[in-house]
Amino acid sequence: MDNRIPWPQYFMNIAYLVAERSTCLRRKVG
Repeated sequence: MDNRIPWPQYFMNIAYLVAERSTCLRRKVG
């Protein structure tokens, strides 16, 4: 698990996905 994706980038990827999901949910709701 070491020489794969740097932690910061991995964290940013997750944050990006979560943000996209939240925006999608908001669009569906309202």
